[in-house]
Amino acid sequence: MRKIWFTADTHFNHWVSATQGILAYCPKRPWTNIEEMNEALIDNWNRVVAPGDTVIHLGDFAMGDRKETPRFIERLAGEITLIRGNHDRTECLKFFNRTYQHLDIEVEGVALHLTHSPHRIKRWDRHVLCGHVHESWSSKKLYYDNAWVEPYHVINVGVDARRFRPVSLAELLADLPTQRDGSSAQKDGSSTQNATAPTQKGSSPKQDSGFLESLNRDLYSMRGPYALEESADARRC
Repeated sequence: MRKIWFTADTHFNHWVSATQGILAYCPKRPWTNIEEMNEALIDNWNRVVAPGDTVIHLGDFAMGDRKETPRFIERLAGEITLIRGNHDRTECLKFFNRTYQHLDIEVEGVALHLTHSPHRIKRWDRHVLCGHVHESWSSKKLYYDNAWVEPYHVINVGVDARRFRPVSLAELLADLPTQRDGSSAQKDGSSTQNATAPTQKGSSPKQDSGFLESLNRDLYSMRGPYALEESADARRC
């Protein structure tokens, strides 16, 4: 039976110098050099993904020499659908089976909104899968119009939060915190009413500033210039 897997932020070949590159920006990656990281991520991927499976990669697949991108793809099991990240160059998109900026799908009866960055959510009436935040957090409750949107979450599928391998939807949902009641506590201890989320596809009202500030604060707690804009070395695929 063919399976669907999710992953993000592999950053194959992302090395510029000892202080610039994915191993410097994400110090929890346990490898000493980029070649070792590349091989370990490929091995981890192929241990769980079978030929014929689909892997939805939520952005930032590879960097460095763009000629290397198809060589990585050829070594990875399954068909790869890419949700484009801020480091995925236009000239590399042709190497993937399919590419999207955002995608709304249903997997195992669960509606999902897929996007690379949690700052660019387009729907709030379902769980959101994302990448971009690396090791900062694994999931957050979805927030819209000054209220928590129960029971939905923003779920980070990136390798830094998922033992450096693709994961199934069942694994992602099993990892969510248990919901004890219908309301959620804010950081100051107060509670909010549940929001009624917009359901129209393409509806993208401005997100609550507190939610975005929380995302930015977590993101900038990492080492390195990771944010919404491309860093200087992102101009190479």
